[in-house]
Formats: sequence, C-alpha cells, structure tokens
Amino acid sequence: MNTHPENNFEDEDLEKSAPLLFNIKRSMNADAGYRTPDGYFESLTSDVTKKIESLPDFETASKANPFRTPEGYFDALPTIIQQRIIDQNKNRVTVFSRIQEVFSSPVPKYSLVLVSFLLVIFFSIKYFTRTVKVEYVNDTPETEQLESFYLSQLDETVLSEAYADERVSSNNMQENGIENYLLENNIDLNLISEQL
Repeated sequence: MNTHPENNFEDEDLEKSAPLLFNIKRSMNADAGYRTPDGYFESLTSDVTKKIESLPDFETASKANPFRTPEGYFDALPTIIQQRIIDQNKNRVTVFSRIQEVFSSPVPKYSLVLVSFLLVIFFSIKYFTRTVKVEYVNDTPETEQLESFYLSQLDETVLSEAYADERVSSNNMQENGIENYLLENNIDLNLISEQL
C-alpha cells in the first residue's frame, strides 16, 4: 500500500471513502495539474488556418451594398420633398388667420360673447364674495401707561414754564373774552364806567 506523506491517506482508503476523488487523482499526472491533448500543438496552425479560410471575404463584402432602393427613387425625391413642404404650408394655420376666422363667421361670435359674459360673471362673483381678513391691532397703550411715560419725561422747570404760559394765556383770554362780549352785545362802555 502506498502512503502519501502530504495527506497520510492510503490509496485503498481513498478509493473506498471517495471513489470520485480517487479516479481524478489516478487520471492526473503527478508532475502537472493540466495537460494538453496529444498532438495539440502540431495541429494548431492547420486548425487556425482552416477557421480563417472559412470566414467570409470582408473586403469584397464591404464593396457590395446590401440595401436596395426602388427604381428612380432619388430622381423623384426632390419633387416629393417640395410637395410635402407645400402641403405643410397649406395646412399651417397662423394666429392671424385663426383670429380672422373667429371674427368673420357668425357662430363663433355668439360663442365668444357668451364665453366673455360668463368670464365676467365668474370673476365678479369671485371678487365680490371674497373674504377680507381684517385684524384689529390695538397698539395704543393704556392711558395710565401714557401718563406715567409723559410724567417721567417732565422736569420741574418744564412744569413751571408750562404753568406760567397757561396763566398768561388764561388772563389774555379773560380780557379778550370780556371785550368780545361787550362788543358783540352792543354794550356801551360809558354806561358801565358810570355805574362803577
């Protein structure tokens, strides 16, 4: 029995436990893992030459055009193209011609009037029934806050000057008020001075 030092299996044990592996091992050469068939390199050049010769001739095939056109196609092509352009221009409708068509025929006039009337009604309803959101903003501070703010800004000299100015203006108003009363009621000043 042969024992192999690399795996310590005997050939009989390998043949019994894994017959497939044993057959692969027996078919393989101990020196090489891959082998070429016998006479491979001797017949290689003839096999390659046969395959090249069996290919079609590309040089002659490229000269022949595989596509065909109908007889006289290129002779009639400019006429066909011009006719298509003329037909497209005839079928093309400009904006001006559309507008002219709408205003020249009587039926679209009525529909145009109806559509415009409906649009006016629609936008009128939208405008007059819109909701306007008004927010009341109370930015004015309360009276007490205003008074305290103004009082904090005042000085004694400002107060005394304001009091003096008001006193002078009230005296002038009293004098002017008495004179105005006498003049408006046609009271004679001499009568008043006699009674005093």
